[in-house]
Amino acid sequence: GLVLAALIAGLSAAIYGMVRSERSEALARDEAATARAVSNFMANLFAEPNPYRSRGETITVRDVLDKGVEKVRKGLAGQPKVKIQMLYVIGGTYLSLGLFEEARPLLEESLGMARQVYAHTPRPIFDIERRLGEARYRLGDYDESEKLMLSALAGYRRVLGDEARLAVDVMSDLGFQYAEQRRFEEAEPLLTGALDLQRADRGVENLSTLNTMDRLGYLRFWQGRLDEAESIDKEALAARQKVFGEDSPLTMSTMTALALVYANQDRFEEAESLFEECLELKRRVLGNEHFGVAYTILSLAGLYRRQGRLDEAEPLQEEGLEIRRKALGEDHSETLGAMAGLAGLRVQQRRYEEAEKLFKEALAISRRAKGNEDRITAVHTADLASFYWGRGRFDEAEPLLKETMEIRRKTLGADHRDTLAAVNSLAAFYEDTHRYDEAEPLLKETLDRRRKALGEDHPDTLGSLNMLAELYLDLGRYGEAEPLYVDLLERRRRVFGEEHSATLAAMNSLGSLRYQQGKIPEALPIFEKILEVQRRVREGGKPDARDARDPAPRHRSG
Repeated sequence: GLVLAALIAGLSAAIYGMVRSERSEALARDEAATARAVSNFMANLFAEPNPYRSRGETITVRDVLDKGVEKVRKGLAGQPKVKIQMLYVIGGTYLSLGLFEEARPLLEESLGMARQVYAHTPRPIFDIERRLGEARYRLGDYDESEKLMLSALAGYRRVLGDEARLAVDVMSDLGFQYAEQRRFEEAEPLLTGALDLQRADRGVENLSTLNTMDRLGYLRFWQGRLDEAESIDKEALAARQKVFGEDSPLTMSTMTALALVYANQDRFEEAESLFEECLELKRRVLGNEHFGVAYTILSLAGLYRRQGRLDEAEPLQEEGLEIRRKALGEDHSETLGAMAGLAGLRVQQRRYEEAEKLFKEALAISRRAKGNEDRITAVHTADLASFYWGRGRFDEAEPLLKETMEIRRKTLGADHRDTLAAVNSLAAFYEDTHRYDEAEPLLKETLDRRRKALGEDHPDTLGSLNMLAELYLDLGRYGEAEPLYVDLLERRRRVFGEEHSATLAAMNSLGSLRYQQGKIPEALPIFEKILEVQRRVREGGKPDARDARDPAPRHRSG
């Protein structure tokens, strides 16, 4: 009942926003009729699942939405505006439930109709573009998502002004997408600009402002600027506690973000305390079987795994998987991710037969539910390949690595970030198995494509630069390795700062190269500089900076 009530409220707000978006005196009467039709449609839709009509069966939100789609397509052919709005709202609700494949065609249909119906009053078009952009992004179609988000942003700015609230909110959305893709230079001005405008216009204690603060906190987290991330998350947490209370899922989301910062600062006791507090709140407020509870359970399990506390991690990892199975279904991407996480734990426990069984099961489910050429299937193909590679079963690993690469080339394109990661993995495999002639062209290809697609300073590009330099170093081709290491160090200093572990690793590599070349006078100052930075970090009371990697899923729902 509470879930349906909340859903109805959300649908009503979304519909009101779309109807209001085309307001003018000339259209007022038409809008009123449209709003009444939408309201009646919703009332009939949500009146359907009651104990008498359902005859004792459990009716889920998904059941209601699926039935709604049928009704929209069959019953609203002569009411295009109502149909546009209902497709938009139901598609958006699928999106909020993590049903991205179900959301996409509804939003695409809504957008196609809206571009015809609202050609002269286009604001509803921008609303749909924004939501479809999010769906495309969650499906891994980053290029198409970016086009939609940029179109929505330009439209809002053109119609409403550069500092209009909707335009600023899309700046925040797009900035966070760039941040998740590690496109830091593009993310930075959007997130900081959006936050400045939201603070000035709406104040700190506003939901949109706080969402952008969370996003900027994650950007700083991924950049390895952990002190700044901590400061942002603490401010956001205090504001959320004041506005929404301790028991709000929004508060718990920020609490989880701060715990992740502590974990990556090696402040394990503080991280554990915060995760446990958040988990206790979620269990009490949401219930033990809510999928949001699984997120925190798995985050806490990840913290234990990092500390080698595998016996404590095991029951949490198993519980998180079971909750997701029940709440989301066996073939949901987050369920499969939790299954792969349990397999990874089994590897840490050296229970390799159980690990292999879980990796294979996740891949088999994904192939059956999503097909052999799906992006999620590619993830689990890569997981099994990595397992075989780590166990020295190279003949089994290689075809899976190649399969992952081909799936991504076909479904995502040659320049997609995930495709390039697959090419890079195959190159690393060849280097690890001393097949240098096969590794080098792949490393060069990946570096060239990443430079063009992501930019010279993107962390992925710098990773490729490092791998190619390492290959030349291993082959004794010092003259080719040195300029790459010099370039790598310069860029990592600029992108991450001098104290970041990636920068220190680049310094160490350059020092080692010069030492192997016999250039001792040039190598020693580099090693001394590394010691100086490490000493400065320790004396400042901060842990060594690291390439902060989130142990939780990339799409964080708190």
